[in-house]
Amino acid sequence: MRYEITLISPLHIGTGTIFTKLDGAWESGRWHLVDLDKVLSAGADPDELAEAMRDRGFDWGVWLRRNRIPISQVALYSLPCTEYEANMQVREFIKNPFNEPYIPGSSIKGAIRTALLWKLMSDSPSYRRNAARYLRSRSRGKGRPRPNPKWLAQSIERQVLGEDPNHDLLRSVHVSDSTPAGLDDLEIEPVWTYTLKDDVLVKKREGNREFKIYVEWLKEETTLEFEISLDEFLFSDLAREELNFGGKREEAVRNLAEVCNGRARELINAERDFFRRHKVKPGSEFGDGEIDLFYDDLMSEMESLPQGGFLLCIGWGGGWRMKTIGDLMRDELGESDFILLRRRYRIGRRFESDLPFPKTRRADVEGLTTLGWVKIRPKT
Repeated sequence: MRYEITLISPLHIGTGTIFTKLDGAWESGRWHLVDLDKVLSAGADPDELAEAMRDRGFDWGVWLRRNRIPISQVALYSLPCTEYEANMQVREFIKNPFNEPYIPGSSIKGAIRTALLWKLMSDSPSYRRNAARYLRSRSRGKGRPRPNPKWLAQSIERQVLGEDPNHDLLRSVHVSDSTPAGLDDLEIEPVWTYTLKDDVLVKKREGNREFKIYVEWLKEETTLEFEISLDEFLFSDLAREELNFGGKREEAVRNLAEVCNGRARELINAERDFFRRHKVKPGSEFGDGEIDLFYDDLMSEMESLPQGGFLLCIGWGGGWRMKTIGDLMRDELGESDFILLRRRYRIGRRFESDLPFPKTRRADVEGLTTLGWVKIRPKT
């Protein structure tokens, strides 16, 4: 099935590359990524340039003006960037070999995987009990090396979705990369971390340090296409005995849109409740509370989707709740055991039972939207 994917809020999917002042420069409301080959082709002396770049204070904008080379002439590309800071760093958005941004199928499939895991565990008390038993044993692992929290849920996933890659349920779901977007669909904006202070959300600061990250992001309303297909052989009688993909597992996969919307509904309600409980004061720096309306609009978007359409939260910035089934296990463990687990794995910094967890959120500079929400509709 071919689908359209439309961004409801901005999306950042990173490469791990962070651009600094050694990679580009800001000029006239745009950030330019400098292409070294173009600089040399414009007549720059390579030895002189190498010597200049050894200086800790090197700045492409200053150097190019001094050498009378227009930055637009030597840029690989430039993006709108209305806010600028000295020494700013910019996280790159993933692009194909033709320098076109796109959404990797793995990013979409990762969110689908979490939704399927959430559904199968929600419907199975035995899965939840076994997972809780495992997590309690992990949290009390005295004498063992401190584990990496990234792998905490791996054993639970194997029990529910399959013990190894050959027996993994998601082997049956194939998700393609999206069609490419254009560079005109990208811009650079800061993403702030907001935290609770006196039970009110504020931009996080420590001394002179501001907790914001500049990212290349795809703009909201960008629409691309991709495909989802099922490997029907893996649900056949011939494969069923070996893979055990039938029953509730097959039902969840075949009702993918319904499962993803059920997961989205839970996330939207939980986040909306969080923002309402910690309502910002009028005139504060967190958007005067309009983020309530963002989640109301998300719910309306989901309810107006055609049959087979669904919502997902993908990419960077969505936070702990979006990427895990943590809330499900929190309910199963109970608050005291959940805090014990967090202490053991150092998930968060404060562990008092009366403090909300997580207490931070990432959002745009105005505090109006969180990142990564997309709607997916089958092509007709």
